[in-house]
Amino acid sequence: MSKWFVVVAMLWASAVSAQVYKSIGPDGKVIYSDKPPEAAKEVTPMNIKGAPLTDESDPLKAAVMVHAIDQTVESFHQFCLREEPDVAQAVSQAREKWGAQHSALIGKARSILQTELSEEQRYNLTATLRLAETDVLQQLKRATKAQRTEMCKAWPARSMSPELNLMGKLKLVAAVMDFKPGAKKR
Repeated sequence: MSKWFVVVAMLWASAVSAQVYKSIGPDGKVIYSDKPPEAAKEVTPMNIKGAPLTDESDPLKAAVMVHAIDQTVESFHQFCLREEPDVAQAVSQAREKWGAQHSALIGKARSILQTELSEEQRYNLTATLRLAETDVLQQLKRATKAQRTEMCKAWPARSMSPELNLMGKLKLVAAVMDFKPGAKKR
């Protein structure tokens, strides 16, 4: 279980800093992809910031990391509710507990994203997270039924692990919680 969850978390985190392409397909519809499409009328490379999200002391990067982890926790919660209804109560209680422990941090991170990113950048972040979610869910679905069952049954304990305890990441917490809008120019 641990190996699969780490793979999923790494996929999600790497996707947040990945390049995203916005294009207009031959039928005129807008398409978002992690690869430039071959048959498109117009292609626009998009990037939230372009740098890897490893600097936990940067408020914006820290806020994006908090948001991405929160989305990961929620998506995994929803996945387990669908895959293993027998553990739905324990999985939901774990999600509620994780959310309660991180609610102030999540709220402040959302505020940072709202004030520090343009509307287009927030839209790009949302598109990137959706692409990441699709990729992560595909990876999860490739696991055997036994592996998915094991992951979901272990989720309540895993949700309290050091990897997901953002409150234990002191630089990240300080960067987000101590941030003052307009204090750092981007």
